[in-house]
Amino acid sequence: MKVLTILGCANRLGARAASQADVVNAVIEARSPAFMYFKHHRRHGSQLVPCSEKLISDRVRLCCDLRLLDPATGRLSRHGAQALQPGRYAKVVTAQTLTFLAEQGFDFSLIQQRVRTAAQSLWLPTSRALYEAATGELRLVEFRRLLNLLAECGHFRVLQSRIYLPANSD
Repeated sequence: MKVLTILGCANRLGARAASQADVVNAVIEARSPAFMYFKHHRRHGSQLVPCSEKLISDRVRLCCDLRLLDPATGRLSRHGAQALQPGRYAKVVTAQTLTFLAEQGFDFSLIQQRVRTAAQSLWLPTSRALYEAATGELRLVEFRRLLNLLAECGHFRVLQSRIYLPANSD
């Protein structure tokens, strides 16, 4: 939901967006639940705390990497605008994520083959196993972030945090 929130904020800014920093500030000002988390404090109990500016900035850069935002202006790209159309978010973001993975040297057919093979056995792959099966130019943490985005879009099913199954398996 973070990517959708960023796209919504960039859409609201429209032509007023002049940089990625403008989008980051718009997300901070929106105080969206997607960028909040519960922090436990012994004396004060749990409190709702906004995510850091660095995390928001990292997610805005991810949107630029996926070509959903223009990196120079922070404005919605054609793909970003398409993602905001009703019922199109998952399809557009999945396509952009798969394209980005391919550009980074990840052979997604190997990843899908590994997942399908694992789904037929009792062993289910972790993101690390998928990463090692199809090494590319991203770090593991970035690869995991992209797999989670694919799971959010319904391309994978996720069980127990880091296990990915094809969405069409039952």
